[in-house]
Amino acid sequence: MLAFVFVMCGACRWARFNITSKPTPRGPFEGLPIPAAAALLVSYTMFCLDVWGEVRLVRFLVVMVLVTSGLMVSSIPYENRPSSWRNPIDRFKFIFIFVGVVAVLIDLSKTLFPLVFLYVLSGVLREMYRLIRSGTRRPPRRAENPSGA
Repeated sequence: MLAFVFVMCGACRWARFNITSKPTPRGPFEGLPIPAAAALLVSYTMFCLDVWGEVRLVRFLVVMVLVTSGLMVSSIPYENRPSSWRNPIDRFKFIFIFVGVVAVLIDLSKTLFPLVFLYVLSGVLREMYRLIRSGTRRPPRRAENPSGA
């Protein structure tokens, strides 16, 4: 039943992408990409097998399946690949991706899960920050009309 929820949320996300995508997509993804959600679950299993020899914390895995399913159909923005070297944020993304690829090449089963988990967490934390920041902002003050009209 749990796998059905994950697959259905992935199908809904895919359908939304096909309906709303532009010919050349730019900017962040809307919702967690399906490959990232799948990579999180698979890499957690690989991590557990490598560290403990068995899948531990099965409840945590169940919660991850439900959370990633929800994040796939959410409207939370997730970073896309970097587009150029000129932007400092894109440079940071390139460096992070390079370090991540090197770490994964060194030890796939122990490094992939933390990296994908950081990616998933980054979208949630950025959205929480945006909501907190927009909730505490005061609306802009209107300029008073000196003519009294």
